[in-house]
Amino acid sequence: MGCSPVLPVGGDVVEPAPQVRSELARLAVERPDGAVELIYAHVGVPAEPGPHPVVVFAHGQSVDAAFNCGSGPPSDRSSVHAQWVTQVLAEEGWLVVAPLFRNRGDTAPLVGALRPRDHHLLDASAVLAAARHGQAHPRGGGPVGLVGISMGTFPVLWAATAHPDLDPIAEGLDLRVAVAAGMLGDQLGTLGRTAQAFVAEEELAVAEGITQAVAGTVTTMSFPRGVDPVTDLGFVDDVLTPRGRELARRGLLEPADPRSAACWELTAAPICSTECFVDVFFQVLDDEPVAPQTFLQGAALDALAHWSETGGADPGADSANPVLAALRAASPAYGLPVARVQTLVTMLGAGDEVVTEQLLVGEHPRERYLDALRATGAELVDLRLADPACEHDDYLDLEQPDCGYDALRDQLHRALE
Repeated sequence: MGCSPVLPVGGDVVEPAPQVRSELARLAVERPDGAVELIYAHVGVPAEPGPHPVVVFAHGQSVDAAFNCGSGPPSDRSSVHAQWVTQVLAEEGWLVVAPLFRNRGDTAPLVGALRPRDHHLLDASAVLAAARHGQAHPRGGGPVGLVGISMGTFPVLWAATAHPDLDPIAEGLDLRVAVAAGMLGDQLGTLGRTAQAFVAEEELAVAEGITQAVAGTVTTMSFPRGVDPVTDLGFVDDVLTPRGRELARRGLLEPADPRSAACWELTAAPICSTECFVDVFFQVLDDEPVAPQTFLQGAALDALAHWSETGGADPGADSANPVLAALRAASPAYGLPVARVQTLVTMLGAGDEVVTEQLLVGEHPRERYLDALRATGAELVDLRLADPACEHDDYLDLEQPDCGYDALRDQLHRALE
């Protein structure tokens, strides 16, 4: 990790195809409070003049995707992968824009305030800003398709439906199709996966689960309350213990400590790597037990238990639990506005461990998700990929085109041509 180039998965540097040009853009993204942030985006440009259809690629959440560097966009694996996706899809004749959203810090790829990002309106604004950039590009201007993988499905689905807070940035965009692969549109299911780490036998796995829960709680609760967690962590007093708030402050809001072996490369950035965050976790832990109760209390613990204890039940729009209420509000599975697109495509692989773990509570979370998509009025294409060898990171794997790439390409051609 860091600001120097590293190899993408597979170990080979991916060179652009001769007929495809790669560009770097900065996009103005409007926050829910009206402020504007700048983010970077990779752009894949076909050689022919166009106008070409536009495809926006929304990456998933990884620790690499949250990294930032002081001298420009990150060269970590996530950024290399996003650039590679733009080049591959541009070879199909589309102008492709991949915004590097969901980052932290005053430096690239997010230029602006130091805040954790959500998966709701802010990231959806980034997706729509990328679509607008593509339609205004000299070789763009055609209809738009949105593609979200993993946690990128959340902003894609909000961007594809008529949320009133997104109307200004969506106005005039010719949105045709949105493809959501590798998720069930349910943030509560993600909490359920985090809670599973608490019963692990290895102390390190429990520590990683707790750091994810603390970071997720702060991120989840900050935006619905309109709070800037940089200046005020008081809004989590009822869900984090004093040690939990200290971990959030040091792990999310302060520059990394260069004396830590796990953090030395992150001196110019807030802590975004799992290894560094866990290192800080043990510093904050001191001599207390490695247990969720050391960092989390009340509503946070109840929320983490909800998914498995209730079988993935809907907590209801009027849930008194602030964590559950915020997660539900940001989850497309609990209701979407009317569609802006003509077609919604969902892809789930039989070997996708992220989805199969969520479905351990039963099939009704998936049924709820599909019902929400149908209710938008868009045509729904529900693609189940039967090969159990296809894993969560394989939806765009060209070496395994049956794991999603062929299906995604066919759906985009169908909708955009």
